[in-house]
Amino acid sequence: MKMKFTFLLLIISTISIYGQDSLKKITREKLVGEKIKFLLDNDNSRGYANFGKNENAYPYLDYEEFKERVATIISKNKGVYELKMDDNEEKVFMKIYDFSNIPNNIGLITLLEQARANYVGKTFFNKELEKCEITEITFAEDEGKYSQLYGPFNVHYKVNNETKMINIHFTESYGPVKGYTYDHQKERVFENIFTSKNPYTELTKDNISEKFSSDIDKMDDKTIYIHKQLLNEEYLKYDLGNFLDNKRKAILTKVVVSNGIPKIYFYSNYFSSDWLFHKKMKIKIGDVSKETTTVKGLTEVLDGGNVLERNTYNSSNDLAILKWIAENSSEEIMVRLYGKDYYDDFTIPMNEKMAIKETYDLYKLMKK
Repeated sequence: MKMKFTFLLLIISTISIYGQDSLKKITREKLVGEKIKFLLDNDNSRGYANFGKNENAYPYLDYEEFKERVATIISKNKGVYELKMDDNEEKVFMKIYDFSNIPNNIGLITLLEQARANYVGKTFFNKELEKCEITEITFAEDEGKYSQLYGPFNVHYKVNNETKMINIHFTESYGPVKGYTYDHQKERVFENIFTSKNPYTELTKDNISEKFSSDIDKMDDKTIYIHKQLLNEEYLKYDLGNFLDNKRKAILTKVVVSNGIPKIYFYSNYFSSDWLFHKKMKIKIGDVSKETTTVKGLTEVLDGGNVLERNTYNSSNDLAILKWIAENSSEEIMVRLYGKDYYDDFTIPMNEKMAIKETYDLYKLMKK
């Protein structure tokens, strides 16, 4: 998410995003006055990159000499920052180009403190819609290999009774001036991983836009609704149309309202490096199994050599199966796609089960 900043703001403050207090990005113009820590980094073999004892910031600061020490950024001259070591007042320099990141083995202390104050002890939901309690936030200084691969911070959290840890950035503060451009970087920013907004709220006419993306065709009086958990967001750069996410093994569904009449669609989607040529599927919930109609669907070779198979099921029996899935979304739901010579099994994840349920709820809502 892009955020706008003004020079009247304090160096660090909080804003409300998705109902949570999120750390505001520290811009490079606001780095003066910040304290940084040179983090423990077991893989460091060349020193602290972009830091040196002269304004060229090279040769890099020696790892053994500077690890675990703290410095304060005291001034900036064009692209060069001057720092003073807190323990002995030695001057060192940092040089960062507009297109480059601040190295991950440097930690902004203010961000750590604010993250702890804002997030520790609070409950969030991740992209899989699991309920996560943030238990601890630290600098990424663990002994594992490449411990700062995705950022200088580690966030520890509980899902059910299991403790997990993810290595991240906060608010893109360590990224290039124009923000991160690669998905794997954006996906490791706290606000893109966790949200405090409860995804399990009941669907109403007032919150449809929160849960669904829609494409309106005024000429034909038609509106397509696709749940955001089933959508390929890259397609939104163009238009919504039929753009269910085709890069997953899944049950997909959407609602189309044409001339005021709603219709729900039911698909099986197969994505892989090799063909299955599936024509039907079996759904198992608890001890009960049900099979769809046998159909011949879409087959397509995608960019990169992967293949897509998508079947459409529209008989009354098939739509009854979709209703059955929606009404049992809290249960484990297993799917078997029957191919020409083989079959492929998967279990529907929680976020997709919820999306199926809410798409069916939308269909019922539109029929009233």
